[in-house]
Order: sequence, then C-alpha cells, then structure tokens
Amino acid sequence: MPTRAQGSFNIGLLFETQAAHHQQAFTLDRPFDIAPDRGVGWTLSGFARLVAEASGWLHASGVRPGDNVAVVKRNHYDIVLLAAAAARIGAFPAMISAEVPPKALRVMLDRLNPRTVLASPEVIRGALDDGVDLGGQESRIVSIGEPPADSDATPLDEYRDAPVPPASPVADDQPMIATHTSGTTGVPKLVVHSATTLCREAPRLERIRWAPWTPSAKDVVVNCTAFNHGRNVSWTSGVLACPSREIVIISEANPENVARVLSDRRPTLFEAHPNMYQLWEDIVRTHPEVFSRVRQYISTFDAIHPRTVRRFLNASKRRLPLWSQGWGQSETAVIAFSTYTRRSMRKFGPGNPALAAGGRRAPGSKVKVAGSAEQPALPRGEVGIVFVRSASRCVNYLGEEERWREKTAANWWNTGDLGRFDARGRVTLVDREVDRIPGISCIEAEGLLLERLDRAHEVVVLPNPQGLPVPVVSMPDGELSPDEWKRASEGLPPMEEPHLVSWDDIPRTSTWKVRRLELRERIVGGTEGFGTGKWT
Repeated sequence: MPTRAQGSFNIGLLFETQAAHHQQAFTLDRPFDIAPDRGVGWTLSGFARLVAEASGWLHASGVRPGDNVAVVKRNHYDIVLLAAAAARIGAFPAMISAEVPPKALRVMLDRLNPRTVLASPEVIRGALDDGVDLGGQESRIVSIGEPPADSDATPLDEYRDAPVPPASPVADDQPMIATHTSGTTGVPKLVVHSATTLCREAPRLERIRWAPWTPSAKDVVVNCTAFNHGRNVSWTSGVLACPSREIVIISEANPENVARVLSDRRPTLFEAHPNMYQLWEDIVRTHPEVFSRVRQYISTFDAIHPRTVRRFLNASKRRLPLWSQGWGQSETAVIAFSTYTRRSMRKFGPGNPALAAGGRRAPGSKVKVAGSAEQPALPRGEVGIVFVRSASRCVNYLGEEERWREKTAANWWNTGDLGRFDARGRVTLVDREVDRIPGISCIEAEGLLLERLDRAHEVVVLPNPQGLPVPVVSMPDGELSPDEWKRASEGLPPMEEPHLVSWDDIPRTSTWKVRRLELRERIVGGTEGFGTGKWT
C-alpha cells in the first residue's frame, strides 16, 4: 500500500480526497435526516460537500478541535457523515445507536462529556419520558429535526447557513472516533479507534482489488447494517478505495422496505447482519429474483445459521455464489473468516456447526486459545478463551481505561469468547463466556434447532442455573406443536419446554444481536448464569 501523508486516512478527509479521483454513485432507501430535501440519489462529491457543511454546523454550535461530539440518531448512513464532519475539524465523535436505552445512554454520555449532542427527536423524547437529561453543564443538545416542545434542544436548522471552517483533522495515530459494543450484557462500552486502526488496518484487504469481497466497477453494492457501528467507518474506507457501479444504502431493515428498494435493481455484493438475513428468508420465498445476481454475501457481527446461508445461496442464479462469514469485534475488526459455497453447505450437511466458526485467521492477526493470556496455547480440540493480537485493535475504552488494560494483559486481547482450534487450524466459536452452558454449545444447538424448525424465525437457548437450559422460539404464527418440538430437539441435551415469543418481543441491539441478559431476566427470572461475565 503506498505511503500517505499523516492524517490522510482520517474519516473527516476520506470523502473529499476520494472525490478527487472518482464519482461513486449512491442510492438511499430514504433521504438523509440531515438533508431531508436533497433526495435519495447522491455522488461522492455530494457526500464530501455535506460533510463540509455539517462541520460548519458543528463549529457554529460551539465545537472546537479536541471537543467531544455525540451522534445519537435513528439508523442511516448520515451517522457516518456527521462523525466525519466532527473529525474534519479535529473534534472527537462518538457514534451511538438510537436504540440504546436512555439510562444507559446517560452513562455513556457521562464517559464522553460531549460539547454537542446531535440527537434525533425520538431520542430526545424517549430520554425526557424516562427522566433522563441528555445535556450537561457544558453540553448543547442539537435536534436533527423538530425537537420536542418541552425540551431545551436547539434545532439543527438554526446552524444550516454557517460558514465551512478549514479542515484540521488529528493525525492518523491519534484517537479519531468512538463507536460502541453491542451492549448485549449491559451498558455498551465506548471503543476508541484511530484512523490507523479503523480506516487503514481494519479494511486493508478491502482496499485492494483482488479479493471476492472487493467491489469491481460493475458491481451493485448493498449495505444494510447498523450505521453507528465501527464497521461502517472501515467499510467506507474500503469501498471508496475501490469504486463500483452503484452503492445502495438501506437504513430500514423491515422486509417490505428491502424488497421495495431492490425491486428495480439487482445487487451483486450484499452486506447485512446475520439476524437480518434470518428475517429476510421470507423475501427469498416471495421475491427470490431480488438476489438472483448476488455473487457475494457478507455477514459479520454474529454467528449465522446454516439454513439461512443455504437459502440465500440457492436464491442466486450465479454459477458460484459465495457466502463470507467474518468473525471479529468492535475492538479488533475482523479476526478470522470463512467462505461457503452451495457445494460446501451440502457437504457439511444440515446443522453444520462450522458456521459458528471464525475460520482461518485474517492476515495480520494472531490467535490463540488458552486458559489465560499468560498461559500457553491449549492443544487443538480443547476449549478455552480466544485471545487475539491485531494491528486493528482499539486504542482504549473511553471512561473505562482499567477495563481495557485488563483485557490487553500480556499484549493479548481477551475476546471473551470460548472457542477451539480444529485439526486444520481453524478456530471454532463455542459460545460467549458469559452465555456458556455446561455440556452444550448454544451456538450449535440454536443452529440445529433452526434447521429442524423450518418455519422458525429465531431460536435462543438460555442458561438456567436452577434447572435445564431454556429454549426461546419465535414462530411466525406463534404456534409450535409438541411433536414438532420433539423432532427438533431429538439428540440434543435435555432442555425445558420451549417458550414461544414473537420476533418483535425479542430484545435486540442496534446490530440485531439478541440482548441475552435482558431476555434471560424476562424468561428465566434472573440474570445469573454459569459464566463469569468478566470479559464482556
């Protein structure tokens, strides 16, 4: 990779510098919340101008170099653009999901101490209803849209005519941005990254036109993810380095919206969260033509179940469509990955637990499975905690520095995941340590149950120290006969009778992961489990 000037990988400059080389086309599923009158068709130059304008809005609100800025808004790619605007003028943005509960959000804002809080009206309303003040002694709340009448937020429109300040981003090796972890077990951690870790090292392979997941000039790329996640900063760095025919950005993941947006365009590269793909299996049944040209599906953030992979691969009319499953964390970016084809899915058979695998380690990453960071690696086949060394590892936890230091003992990052190496040197995830159940892998059991319950939308197996593991099942019609369950659970360790819940009643994070601790408290009656939860 060619040498670049210090600061050139900063997200605040990426749109402007890449726009000097090409004009990537973008299509949105709906207009940006920060530019509601500018439509859904954009170019890279348009994005660069919007970032510059937004840096003027922030400057007019009082933000200066070194100040912290919170971006807390409903899901759309303009979350990334607002973060870029803050970074452009040397401020430190934190991208926070609008799905974070108000009381947890207040804890995160206390850690951040922002000069300006950019928030959706819905976020402000929810905080007011919960008695939570999003502001602070030196914070200003700016509403992206008309603020609630009883709030002290300033409408963003008051700053729209502000002049654009000169760019002054921090150096590439300095803290550039904070994103946050999923928060499946409590208040999300604010993960601090530099431009080097998140924009250069994390997407290093994606910035080179050689891998199947790298866009070509003919590709139609679709991204439907949680745009507050750090993945979308590294994704931006990657896709702007390798322009495609068109990038389609989908902010609302409900099946009706996805089918509508893709009805007149056929994607070739498609990235989404595992549980989104799971929900979209109904689109495969009703609108299979939507996926007929897909050559590569990309899935990150969580384990993916075999049934889902097979259905999407079979929907493609390509001769050899691929499914790339990445395993990583907000703190590390990708650690390992696996690629599947129709043939490999048939070879492994139904319920293949390999889909829980991290697979081969990513180039530049070192991985070991051990009892602790100081201990030597366990023999292949034995289960332990997965430790990682990577150039893309985060540089801190904001406001939780001691927690970060504990997880970097002996210069190994403690992932908090339990796993093992197989005979061929691939790492297989068994469970999160906090979710572990003696004698059973939740990931494998859930995959098998989903495979056998053909109609099920979701299956979650919860630990229960007072008795048997508790399966939670979501069926489209809310019904599951005893015979169906008996056939599905045959050969698995004993479990309680299934608890039926609707898809919408399963608590989820912004990346659609299940909030297992919250679900456990609701279904089992407490949060106690077998894992320590120390490394979450």
